[in-house]
Amino acid sequence: MKQKIFNLLKILLSLGLGVYIFWLVYRRADIEQIKDVLSGDVSYFILFISAVIGVLSHIVRARRWKMLLQPLGIKPSVKELTYAIFVNYGVNIILPRVGEFTRCGMVSKRYHIKFTEVIGTLVSERLTDVLTVGCIVALAFVLQIGTFMRFFSENETVLSGIHDIFTSIWFYLILLLIVFLCYVFFKSYAQIAFVSKTKQMLRNLWLGICSITKIPSVKSYLFYSVLIWFLYYLQLYAMMQAFGFMKDVSPLICFVAFAMTCIAGIVPVQGGIGAWHFAVITTLVYYGVGNPEAAAFAFVAHLITMLLNAAVGAFGFIMASQEISIDLSTKTSKQK
Repeated sequence: MKQKIFNLLKILLSLGLGVYIFWLVYRRADIEQIKDVLSGDVSYFILFISAVIGVLSHIVRARRWKMLLQPLGIKPSVKELTYAIFVNYGVNIILPRVGEFTRCGMVSKRYHIKFTEVIGTLVSERLTDVLTVGCIVALAFVLQIGTFMRFFSENETVLSGIHDIFTSIWFYLILLLIVFLCYVFFKSYAQIAFVSKTKQMLRNLWLGICSITKIPSVKSYLFYSVLIWFLYYLQLYAMMQAFGFMKDVSPLICFVAFAMTCIAGIVPVQGGIGAWHFAVITTLVYYGVGNPEAAAFAFVAHLITMLLNAAVGAFGFIMASQEISIDLSTKTSKQK
């Protein structure tokens, strides 16, 4: 009961934070002006193309995940993993970060392997994504170094806050203390059932993480990793091109906005609500797009992405359920 209450509070807190940020972004927006902007030149065909690009990015992610799962001794089909990825994004609309555990659970049950090992492949995948995002942000900074320098000069508190954290001796002392206490605890209480089970889970997790060192082709893995994020960027750029008032936005400005949305993804809110809008609107307005136009675009683009993820999530759940039903019926007929 306590766990259910805690989970509910966590969901409400996350949703509340997202709604609050969304309110801060749109509290002064003129709704009628936004409606007038959206009633203009909009290409629904290009919006459809952007949705197709989004689905393709999920399929590519499934192909990359398959490479991490193969060293664990299983060979799932790309189709099955794509359904799991679809469910992942669908669940994340309601429960941030829970979708990843859901898809790992689907694969774990389907192929009867330890859940923690599958989670390990997810950790490897996320580490790759973090490095890729780091490269995206760094590239955006290099391409627009003058703009970023002006931003930090106008907002010195942002840079000084980051600097104070990573130059403080207390930050590193606390980090070392946590590591030391964990080591002493696991060393001193190794015979306790809870500790031994935790250590076994960590070993399984490590086995999953190490799967990245046994992938069949490093080049293919890196190619898929770059392609996933390129498709994300292409989806955003296609959505911009769907609106007549956004056609003058260059691919470079779109890339900077994309890099800012990657940073906004750190905020643990449902579907990036609020944080994603803030990142896009702030970037576009900084580069000269009118505030009503930027607000209208961010609202519609995010809504389309959420509807797409909800649709593919429902589709993935239905198709995965059918696959399980077919397998069960096949096993039953064989036993007879």
